[in-house]
Amino acid sequence: KTQMASTNNQSETFAAGQCVFIDVTAESQASLDKGQITITKEADAPGDAVNVKKGPPLFVKAALASLAISILFYVMVFIYLGVSSNQTGYTQNLEIAVVNLDDGIIGKAFVAFARSLQAGNGLPTFNVLSSTSYDDARNRVADAVSWGAVVVQPNAWNNLVAAFQTTDNTFVTSSAIQFIYDESRFPTVVASRVSGPVRALITAFCQNISASIVNKMGSDPSTSASVSAAAVSAPRLLSQPVWFTENNLHPATVQVATFGLTVGMILLVVFTWSSWMATYGMTTPATPPATLEEARALFLARFVVITWITFCISLSFTFIWQALGANFPSAAAWVSFWLVHWLNMVNYGMTFAAATHILTFQKVRKFNIRNVVAVVLFVSCRTSASFHFLSCLQLVQAPAAILFMIIFNGVGAFNELSLANPFYQWGWAMPMAHAVMASRTIIFNGRDQLGINVGALAIWAVFMFFVAFFTVPKPKPADQSSSDASAASS
Repeated sequence: KTQMASTNNQSETFAAGQCVFIDVTAESQASLDKGQITITKEADAPGDAVNVKKGPPLFVKAALASLAISILFYVMVFIYLGVSSNQTGYTQNLEIAVVNLDDGIIGKAFVAFARSLQAGNGLPTFNVLSSTSYDDARNRVADAVSWGAVVVQPNAWNNLVAAFQTTDNTFVTSSAIQFIYDESRFPTVVASRVSGPVRALITAFCQNISASIVNKMGSDPSTSASVSAAAVSAPRLLSQPVWFTENNLHPATVQVATFGLTVGMILLVVFTWSSWMATYGMTTPATPPATLEEARALFLARFVVITWITFCISLSFTFIWQALGANFPSAAAWVSFWLVHWLNMVNYGMTFAAATHILTFQKVRKFNIRNVVAVVLFVSCRTSASFHFLSCLQLVQAPAAILFMIIFNGVGAFNELSLANPFYQWGWAMPMAHAVMASRTIIFNGRDQLGINVGALAIWAVFMFFVAFFTVPKPKPADQSSSDASAASS
């Protein structure tokens, strides 16, 4: 039903589809506003024809809808794909610490080799430190100061010379150098940008210096006899006198981790959205709230429901990890993993609640955004065109909210921002990034920053709760709500 008011303060209500004859005079004006069909008349005499204004044709609406979706797709996908568009150019941001504890030829040769490597071209930066302790190098990796460390062990050269002199076939040639890294920090980045390339460089160094040492000692009269004796009793000394070992502080051995911390996190966003929409629908009363206090009380009831639903989903998520091979170190770790993802999902739910409150037809009309869009995007078009553009944006409101959550959270959660343009450094603060980092800590027993991660998630959840609470739309009078609902449905 539509209500029609005239200038004499009288009103009549007509049923939808009812044919109404309007007597328009110079002293009165009647208007029937139903969506984009507006009947108006300004006449000098009774009986004049009534003008009917219609909105843009169907193809214009389709064009505007395509434009809205295209702009949304371009902005969001450009932002996400841009974060990994030039990782090779930023690999120099990854530091490999070099610690030389050997005073002989091996240590000096490796320092010269490391300094000759130029950062860039897909290689990390090799930083030669003045540290005199193996533990310092290891702690730099464990504390995520450096992505890796190469340590030339004390007396590496003297031990090798002694092995040649005694033709010791039990000598461990790989004791000369140790390569330290932590795969749990970011498994895919460590494998492709740290352990793989650095392993290849150390291998090349060991092969070259081994050949050089054998040739030099074989041509030196004072050591040639030792080389000849080693060829008989200790052939390994001649084949590879200098080699290295690897120390992966926290191996990423859980096979489900890669997909669990990418696809799994996306599924949590999608399920939270669907849970919020189900909660919103199930708790919508037959009679809308009459006051803002009633509307906020309804939101609090919805908050309780969505909190319980996400509690159950995060519990299921934890059981899935355990079933697929995640060996939690302890019961406390199991509970921590569950609570981290529950807190993260509560944050998603409150974000979707705030989006539902803010992105409403009433809010758009209240702030008159359609006129702003008309000026910015459609300078030469009628206001009705921009109105349809906003209507199209509201049609993609649900997928836009999901895409926004996935893309803007995924920037920091699914990418190593050290390999990205400085513009993307805000990704570290997003809640999904903290959920992923906390999960790696628990699953791989890696660097412990659970306090920071859980604190950040709690701050996000509380912040979004208050945003959702204070953006609850203020209920409108019954007659105005009916008019807005009619316009929105049209």
